[in-house]
Amino acid sequence: MLRSRPLTWLFILATLCVDLALILGARRNGAIQASEGLAFFVYNYGLPAQISVLAIWAVLSRVHRLVKAAWVTLAGGLLLLMTWWVIESAYRGELVAFCFLQLSLVLLGCILWLKLGWISLLSETTDEVQEKFQFSLVEIFGWTIIVAFWAFALRFADFRIITQDLWWIWLGCAVLIPLCIVLVFFKQLLPGTRLLRLMVAYLFALVLYGIARIYDKGPLPSWAFAMAITQITYITAWWAVMRMDAVMVERKEVTAASRERLAIFDPSDKRTASENVPKQNQ
Repeated sequence: MLRSRPLTWLFILATLCVDLALILGARRNGAIQASEGLAFFVYNYGLPAQISVLAIWAVLSRVHRLVKAAWVTLAGGLLLLMTWWVIESAYRGELVAFCFLQLSLVLLGCILWLKLGWISLLSETTDEVQEKFQFSLVEIFGWTIIVAFWAFALRFADFRIITQDLWWIWLGCAVLIPLCIVLVFFKQLLPGTRLLRLMVAYLFALVLYGIARIYDKGPLPSWAFAMAITQITYITAWWAVMRMDAVMVERKEVTAASRERLAIFDPSDKRTASENVPKQNQ
């Protein structure tokens, strides 16, 4: 998988390096305040964008369901741990609740789009053989461990955040934007229409900002709009990197096939064949 998707793995490593650099830089100044932390996620860290990518990949990837759940748990837990380290303790429960709600809603939305046929699976190569839906004993143990990790994380979630008046502004932008973007990049479109749909996604983010501004005159709509733009940019970059990897794989396959068809004739093959003919006649 690493050889077939080198650019995608480099993109993941670059994201992780940026995350660590921002986390370590913020930690030097002590725990950041709530408003500073929110701006930190929106403008720099891009935590909602990475959560959205995890949810989209978990639905559209062709790898085994347990492998997808394990990667989402590992990556999501790592993001929460790094963010937990720098945010004030009073807002850590809200952080866990928002991330869990966003991940769950984006997952459900992508599953719905997939069932309706509005999006398609990723064109990635797997070595697994398609089998009928069944659970092995190893898979049952694996799911038990994953459920235990999520149950432990949810103990720290503060879902009272949904009782706040303006909580829907942040969560709405965090969920609706990625569900709009998947219709742009993960659906077969007519030539020349993808860019148009991408512009519609930016306009949709602007509409959400206008609606949020009606209900709140504070900084929250601006933060949510910046987070929406960050999600569009990050998901676009992720799709572009995966597309470049797919093109590289296609070119390698075409080149290998061409070399086989245009291979220079080896005289030794003819001599060996001519030697075998008398033996067969005898």
